[in-house]
Amino acid sequence: MSYNRKKTREVSLGNIKIGGDNPIAVQSMTTTDTRDAAKTIEQIKKLEEAGCDAVRVAVPDMQAAKALGKIKAGINIPLIADIHFDYKLALKAIEEGVDGIRINPGNIGSVDRVKAVVEKCKEKNLKIRIGVNGGSLEKHLLQKYGHATPEALVESAMEHIKILEDLDFYNIVISLKSSDIYTAVEAYTLMSEKVDYPLHLGITEAGGIKKGTIKSAIGVGSLLMNGIGDTIRISLTGDPVEEIHVGKDILRSLNLLNDKIKIVSCPTCGRCNIDLINMANEVEERIKDIDKNMTVAIMGCAVNGPGEAREADIGIAGGKGEGLLFKKGEIVRKIKGDSLVEELLEEINKLHPNACIIGIDACLGDTNSIGEIHTRDYPIHPGKGVGKSLPDVGVASIIGIIDSSDAAEFFTSRSIRLHLVFEMAKVISNGLINAYYLNSLSNKQC
Repeated sequence: MSYNRKKTREVSLGNIKIGGDNPIAVQSMTTTDTRDAAKTIEQIKKLEEAGCDAVRVAVPDMQAAKALGKIKAGINIPLIADIHFDYKLALKAIEEGVDGIRINPGNIGSVDRVKAVVEKCKEKNLKIRIGVNGGSLEKHLLQKYGHATPEALVESAMEHIKILEDLDFYNIVISLKSSDIYTAVEAYTLMSEKVDYPLHLGITEAGGIKKGTIKSAIGVGSLLMNGIGDTIRISLTGDPVEEIHVGKDILRSLNLLNDKIKIVSCPTCGRCNIDLINMANEVEERIKDIDKNMTVAIMGCAVNGPGEAREADIGIAGGKGEGLLFKKGEIVRKIKGDSLVEELLEEINKLHPNACIIGIDACLGDTNSIGEIHTRDYPIHPGKGVGKSLPDVGVASIIGIIDSSDAAEFFTSRSIRLHLVFEMAKVISNGLINAYYLNSLSNKQC
């Protein structure tokens, strides 16, 4: 089965774009009291660290709306205000600088009120997400359909869309959420056939971490497999950071996000002669922060291991007192049993399938204040390097190459204040990466 994503129109959301050919964004919603800006910022920072692309906050009253400016100033990802019924809260949220509004225009009163919100959104180029929810469907639709059917959700969304389109507003994203997987999947499928607006996927009120993850993986995953969806939010009862982890893992499982190492491991059986469970857990923990697009296999026996995991870039298969190291299904060598994990990690570190070109901005206005510039051969783990001076380049910005998985370690270890821009992926075949770094900086701060 091949992945063919439906082409939707592109909508701006702060510094990212939703729809079109843009990556599928993973969103979350804070659980803090929005009126407490400090705690809300603290939680959003944790979401940012987990890889959250955009965050939504509840705006229950004017005090919460007035806190949005401070929150926006303290975070780095797009901020969306979740508004119910009161158009004045939407206007205040826009004034405070949010990047988007989640509101149902049919629920905020007269056309004049809707127009006031729309005009402000036009002025700021903000998107409006129409958020239809099976638990809060309009009464006339419940009477017509009997309950929150897929058709009822779609009709509700179409009514809200018409209100906005009549006001010449098209910067729209749509969600049709239900806690029932079948209802949600069918509603999104029907909606995808009717409009080309970006779709925000989610199974609402999915439950706790375990059950909610399963429901979301089935519902959101099946839609994504069919090319439907431009942004996702995994609704879990728990720490919202878990929503990001689950959302990212769903995308990785479908090869829609290739930013981390994928693990393939067998469930073990009576042929297994190694502590596969602990071994797999250890490898997964130690490679979780390595940004490499590759697959690593950890198999329990040499009988089926290399063959079953032949698509893996590299892997190990256990045996009695020893194991096999293999690459792309081909056996490379035997390894002592107690060295399997360490040698596997060493081999992973030699592979550079997603080295990156990095822009290094020294952030120093005065080019003469740049310190001595060195170059070295830099493997994925810091090793012996040959430092030799380069000619004075006379610029405050230089371009170098370094493996993305160690960029943070490389620069942080030297306390260099740099702005890194990951521009493109490039395979480095010789296992060594030529990297530029600044040996010393002036006392000026970036």
